[in-house]
Amino acid sequence: MSTTTANRTELGAFLRARRGEVPPAEESLGARRVPGLRREEVAERAYISVDYYKRLEQARAPVSVGVLDALADVLRLNAEQRAYMFTLAGKLEPGSREKEFTTSVVPRLQRVLDQLVETPAIILGPYLDVLAWNHLAQRVISDFSILRPEQRNLVRIMFLYPAMRERYVHWEHEARIAVANLRMDAARRPGHARLETIVAELESDPLFRRLWKAQYVDIRRSGHKEVYLTATGLLSLEWDTFAYSDSPAQQLIVLTAEPNSPSLAALQALAGQV
Repeated sequence: MSTTTANRTELGAFLRARRGEVPPAEESLGARRVPGLRREEVAERAYISVDYYKRLEQARAPVSVGVLDALADVLRLNAEQRAYMFTLAGKLEPGSREKEFTTSVVPRLQRVLDQLVETPAIILGPYLDVLAWNHLAQRVISDFSILRPEQRNLVRIMFLYPAMRERYVHWEHEARIAVANLRMDAARRPGHARLETIVAELESDPLFRRLWKAQYVDIRRSGHKEVYLTATGLLSLEWDTFAYSDSPAQQLIVLTAEPNSPSLAALQALAGQV
């Protein structure tokens, strides 16, 4: 299957999933076999023919920027969902989508990582592969050193290692964010063998299957997480993402604690044990 065909198929699935979440107008309520809007209702609100909209969902028609704009409004897409839809439709600026990438860490990013002594940090590549990490990340997030390179994927680790469900206090929330980010990355770099390998491994997990099929997308650049470690107890941490402009496929993720907090003291104690 070509990249264009695969993306059209994903676009059709995305449209079906999103229209199923939009409540119909009160005057059109009645006996409905499925929730959300009917195809006819989406087409009418987007000022396109029903036949054309059906072909979009069936991956049998190209789509213009104008139609995408109209559908984004009708389906009440947020900024991340809108960006995902445009990416699937191939309507981004030329050169904005990276099809090839390297797993070699940018030296400057590696230098920053090495100098973060009291801050857990990792470098992520495409599809949330973990390319590098510091000592505190190994203690707080996961011991990546015991895994083979192809196993060092944040989404894979989140779902396939039972210890993560105990370590992350709000594991399901963290898992949803990870899958949503993977889905967004899949639109940027569709059809890559690495992506297919990750998804094939994770499809045995019921929650992953449900989230992946639901076509949820998100781009989180920061957030809050609570981690429980036997050595320290509960850690309350903020995380932030920093993209390197010369290599946007690689991102530095850092976890920090509030000044003068028990969590900061715990991180400092862990750093002293390294």
